[in-house]
Amino acid sequence: MSTFTKFAVIGAKCVGSGIVDGLLNANASVTILTRDMAKAELQPFKTRDATLVQVNYEDESSLKEALVGKEVV
Repeated sequence: MSTFTKFAVIGAKCVGSGIVDGLLNANASVTILTRDMAKAELQPFKTRDATLVQVNYEDESSLKEALVGKEVV
């Protein structure tokens, strides 16, 4: 059985914030995809070593680049 360690999360508000919190508590590598990296609700995750990546959800290449190396989305 494999263990995943590299996650990308799209939508780190309501439900997503709980997922990010759990992953960070488990010492996983978490990348949060967002339109706006300055969102106040994302900053606590950044201080816990989550990576914030600004993406344009309408640009396929932007999404592909943000997901390189991730095991789970």
